[in-house]
Amino acid sequence: MSDKKLLIHVRRGEENYELIAVAKEKEAWFLVPEELRDLKLEVHSELLKLKTVISSIKSISKIGGYRKIAVRFKPELAEKYLDEDENFCINDYYLEEQSPKFIESDEEKTGDKIFFIERIKELERRVASANLLTLREIEQKFLIGKFNGRQDGCTWMKLFERECDRFQLSDDVVKVEALRLFLAGNVTEWYSSSLIKLPASNWNIWKDSFLLLYGQKCWSNIRQAFNYRYVFGWEKFINTEDGCCYAQVNIESLPFEGVIG
Repeated sequence: MSDKKLLIHVRRGEENYELIAVAKEKEAWFLVPEELRDLKLEVHSELLKLKTVISSIKSISKIGGYRKIAVRFKPELAEKYLDEDENFCINDYYLEEQSPKFIESDEEKTGDKIFFIERIKELERRVASANLLTLREIEQKFLIGKFNGRQDGCTWMKLFERECDRFQLSDDVVKVEALRLFLAGNVTEWYSSSLIKLPASNWNIWKDSFLLLYGQKCWSNIRQAFNYRYVFGWEKFINTEDGCCYAQVNIESLPFEGVIG
């Protein structure tokens, strides 16, 4: 076993370093369960004695960053990670095999997560510097329930903007960050995706994206806009009596897939 290599996939968490997966060959990785990932656990003590491992994890500067490390599969490590038949096993828990594509997918999600965390921190700094209500105060004082996708988005957005006006929140970035506080369920996934794709400095784009997906009262207007093929740049195509949809939207920037027939 000493001539073989143990491959490990290590990721930096918010408070610790985690062993995500192990392998003998790159073609087959074995996933470590969440409760056994913390490298501070006794079961991983032999790994932390290796200079290669210590040096590699110290070089992971960002939360969510990762390293794939190859170390010599010494008997001490085999005792921790293999059973007598050389199946991957940690504390009598047999690890689930995953394809390399799964690990690559995890790395892509990790990259998005890092970007998301950084964007949230940036927005929080912007809100704080605006010398307005804190996010906690916004969440407590706004007289509006959380939007979970079941309500009519057009009506709910009106109420949200009315609360923004009531507390004089005119900064686009502040509105985008405040919106996050009042979303629930699958709608939070839309927000996370939009935070990567849409500029936080343009509230109109965010509002139009929201209404495109959740504003049923505005749906016929938006359908008409697509049917007229207003898909290039900025176009004035929505004009509702209740002002529910803004007149300008950049369709190409919206996180929307599919065709409206």
